[in-house]
Amino acid sequence: MKVYKSSILSLPVKSCQECPNRVAKRFKSGERYYSEWVCAAIEDTSYDKALNKLVARHRFPSVMEQLKEGGYHRDCPLADLEGER
Repeated sequence: MKVYKSSILSLPVKSCQECPNRVAKRFKSGERYYSEWVCAAIEDTSYDKALNKLVARHRFPSVMEQLKEGGYHRDCPLADLEGER
């Protein structure tokens, strides 16, 4: 089990299904749009030549497989719950 922490609460999270970082995002495919559940917390750093520095960018990876199986994304940034058995 993992734990979601913010400035006002700590929330135990059993899977991506219950995670507050799970959001629906729209994507364009040709002339149509579709929605998919993604994780808004996973970031990558990359070098931005215009800014001449490393910047963090959201990847928005799909969590559809984890929603079906009841697990976590392999790059989940949430901390493990202490005292887990």
